[in-house]
Amino acid sequence: METSQQKTLRFFFLGLFLIGFISRVLPLFLGESRIFEQFPTEDGYLMLTIARYLALGFGMSTADGTLITNGTQPFVTFIWSLGFLLTGGSKLGGVIFAHLIQVLVSIAFAWVMYKLAKKIFHKHSPIYALGLSAVLFTSPQLLPHSMNFLETGFYVFIIACVMYVFYETEEEAATPWSIQKSLLVGVLLGLMFWVRIDSVFIIFAACITYLYRGSDLGISHIKQRFIRVLIFGATSVLIASPWLIYNYIYFGSIMPISGQAQNARMLAQNAPVVPSTLLEYLLVFIPIPSSLQEKIPVILFSTIAMLGAAAIAVKAFFKVEKPQKSLILMGLTTVVCFTIYYGIFFGAKHFVGRYFAATAPFLALFSLGMVIFLLQIIGESSRGLLKTGVAALAVVIFAVEAGLNYRIFQTGVPHAHIQVVNWVESHVPEDTWVAAVQTGTLGYFHDKTYNLDGKVNAEALKAKHGEAYCPETKASTESEQNCLMYYIVQSDIQYLADWSGLAGWAELPPLLDYFTLEVSDAKKNLTVFKRKGAPSK
Repeated sequence: METSQQKTLRFFFLGLFLIGFISRVLPLFLGESRIFEQFPTEDGYLMLTIARYLALGFGMSTADGTLITNGTQPFVTFIWSLGFLLTGGSKLGGVIFAHLIQVLVSIAFAWVMYKLAKKIFHKHSPIYALGLSAVLFTSPQLLPHSMNFLETGFYVFIIACVMYVFYETEEEAATPWSIQKSLLVGVLLGLMFWVRIDSVFIIFAACITYLYRGSDLGISHIKQRFIRVLIFGATSVLIASPWLIYNYIYFGSIMPISGQAQNARMLAQNAPVVPSTLLEYLLVFIPIPSSLQEKIPVILFSTIAMLGAAAIAVKAFFKVEKPQKSLILMGLTTVVCFTIYYGIFFGAKHFVGRYFAATAPFLALFSLGMVIFLLQIIGESSRGLLKTGVAALAVVIFAVEAGLNYRIFQTGVPHAHIQVVNWVESHVPEDTWVAAVQTGTLGYFHDKTYNLDGKVNAEALKAKHGEAYCPETKASTESEQNCLMYYIVQSDIQYLADWSGLAGWAELPPLLDYFTLEVSDAKKNLTVFKRKGAPSK
């Protein structure tokens, strides 16, 4: 029977669910501009653009269906394309469809995390599991990522499902999975790969976990588990292989060109922000402002905190029961793999928070375990202090998450790229080609838009790497951006429109031989180059 305090906590947590739900659906009731601007990110619009052309029969492409690309994560792109199929290619309808799907997936993620936490902490009140689920659903770190019109919401959901499947109680672990279940798990892992390609790290962690879970059950049991690992591992590869083959045949690499374009220019360039990003997901409801993440005190504090958390996890590994040991192993393996790959070998520092969302389910469960442990210690010494501490923690969490969700809503508009869209719509004919480095948002609203950072445009990526378009005598000496200028002037691009930083291109030959600097407005965060003689409205 629930105590009066547990009933009060249930009220608080249901209130958090309501806040998280309102935060997600409110923009749908505030008009077109809010719908278009509140949650879709720049890269989210890029995925929507590819999905729309896919639905219209142009395949996975951008630039009015003329540039075939693999610069996306395929599974969610296919889901978004269904919305455009249902709405006849409507840009508003496609956004509304994706918005609603993300709300449903976020609810599903919260539900799976509740069931998983309840299963793990079955010796304790289910109020803890409800609390974890509510805090994750309203988390100011996860909420925007779960609604970014990319794959992140689906990714954390399917990771939670994988964790639930691989968390085996003593009774479940006694019998190896059937061949049928092993095949189904392989399909699940393969679908996770289609959701996001870096799930290879989680698949690796899952294989290790399944083998380790039977390590105390005898050699014959281990052999049976090894066969199951081969089955679900091979099945996952089989499910993933069409995407890998497509990438290799048409683009020369199994990694999509978006990943190639974001490779690190130097080793460990993301390392400074990794500790604070992990700490954010460990704390669940307390974000660390990006402006502080690269400050030395924040880096040191976050690094020490995460090393301390790792030490606690290792110590707990030797004290908890085998099911919990397996989950700790899976979580540590995942966190280490993501830290090494994204901290050392990958670029695009501004995306690190989104990349590490995959670790959130593991870190949140670890945090819940620490909270329960601390509350047990307090309860043994003072019941009164325990009640006061739990009540105070609930109030703080509620106040912080309510305030930060309100802030997310308040800062949801204007969209960071809408000024570029507005200028192009006002000054550029619809049938005129425009280009930019960041083209997700612009390309969604102005069909004839080329991408220049190589994320979805293989030709631009070649130019950036000096593999094409630069004169042979200059290819070895010109900078990447200079080679890209040759690509631009040889194309049918009439306008370049992007953030104010694009103004620096005025110094790069041979751009100004063909283009004039039309707009350079730092206050509006807008730069426009116009080809000499280009048409205008």
